[in-house]
This record gives sequence, structure tokens and C-alpha cells, in this order.
Amino acid sequence: MSFLGIKMFHTSVRQLQAQSLGIKLSSPLALGATFLPSKYRMAYTPLYESPLSKPIATLKRVSLAFGLVGLYLSNMMYTSPALSSDLSYVLATCSVLPLPLIEYFTRDYVSRIFRVYNTEKDQSLENLTTDEILVAEKISLTGRSFYNTILKPAELQLTDGRFGWVNWKTKNGFFYVNEDIGGINMDRLWGMAEHNSGIDNGRYFGK
Repeated sequence: MSFLGIKMFHTSVRQLQAQSLGIKLSSPLALGATFLPSKYRMAYTPLYESPLSKPIATLKRVSLAFGLVGLYLSNMMYTSPALSSDLSYVLATCSVLPLPLIEYFTRDYVSRIFRVYNTEKDQSLENLTTDEILVAEKISLTGRSFYNTILKPAELQLTDGRFGWVNWKTKNGFFYVNEDIGGINMDRLWGMAEHNSGIDNGRYFGK
């Protein structure tokens, strides 16, 4: 494989490509996607960037490749007269089992968070914090691409109601965000989530 082919497979390239196409909203298994109105523009730099997004994307790709190779080998074992068919079932199960487990634990992991600007309004504090919209970028099922989900700070709440890797929830679903990353901008969001959940840790200072 050429260096260019390897480079195009890298997740950072996919992130840059996705950002250049506009604010596209999707979900892991969606057949189509929607776009925010053209008046909205995504910030050039993220408010938050996860330190583990690339390892998790790699883990998803490796688990998918491991499952496909395992299914192929199990099929060869099943059709071979020299090997027991029971072993092929064991191999197929062991190869595929990690896929749903890894997806369940990582599907809500947020790789980056971007502020969304309304270009038809002045960028004053009041306009930025009224009906505020953020975009949370998550890693796709295959680890090959990323998809965006709307994240409204006014709806943010803390949660531990679902087993797995989640700590935020809104009407649009669940999210996992590393705490103590992103400075005062993220402290503000954590404060809003805590305030909406009836918790006071001293981080909430209004919208």
C-alpha cells in the first residue's frame, strides 16, 4: 500500500474532510444525514479534544478486522474434513463477540466538541449564549469516520443511568466527555450539567 493510501486511511484526515463539508449531522447506523441551515458555521478550533479518540478509533478498526478474519478462518475450519465443526463455531463466536461489546462501551465517546455560530447575528455574549448550539463529534461504528450530533448546553445533565461509558445526557442521547480537559470553557459546560442535575460543585455561573 502506498504512503498516500495509508495517509488517507488515517482518522485525522477524515476529521479535516468532515469539517470542510459543513455541519453534517448523522448517527452510527443512519442511511442518510441532515445539515444545519447554512447560516450556522462551526468553529475552526474545538472547545474540547479527547486524548483517546485515535486509540479508540484504532480499537474499533482492529476489532472489526479481527472479527472478519475470524469468520473467514472459522468458515475454512467448518469446511475442512480434518477439523471439528465445533471448533469453527467457537472461533466464530470468540472473533465476533468483542464487536458489540466494544461498540456498546465506545459509541457515545466524544472525540471533539465545537461551538456553532449563527452568522446572521452579532457575536455578542448574549447572542452566543441564547439558544446555544454545540456539535459533538463521535467515532463511527467502523472507526473509519466521524459523525456529528447536536449538543445543547441548556439540556445538559449528568447521568449514570446507563451501564457503559457515559456521563452526559441530553434529548439527543448520551455522551462521554473526559473531565478536567478544555479549561474554563469546558468547566462552564460541566457547571451547567451539574446545575441541571441539581448538583452544586461551584462551577455553575449562569448560561
